[in-house]
Amino acid sequence: MLKNGYTRQRAADHVKAEKGPEEKTIKNYFALNLSAHDELTHLRKENEPLRRERELLKKAAVFFVQEAE
Repeated sequence: MLKNGYTRQRAADHVKAEKGPEEKTIKNYFALNLSAHDELTHLRKENEPLRRERELLKKAAVFFVQEAE
């Protein structure tokens, strides 16, 4: 195992792939992963206030049910 958890063979394959004609495909793969990561981060930030609002609505529903009784 090397520093980043790669085996020697995987690291060698990675270096060969960057030098070969598939270099563009590899770059696109990493760019897609970065794009997906950015989207995931954005969605998590977007979901945080929604979760808080849902919890508030649950508490309000309990309050109104208790008031009605």
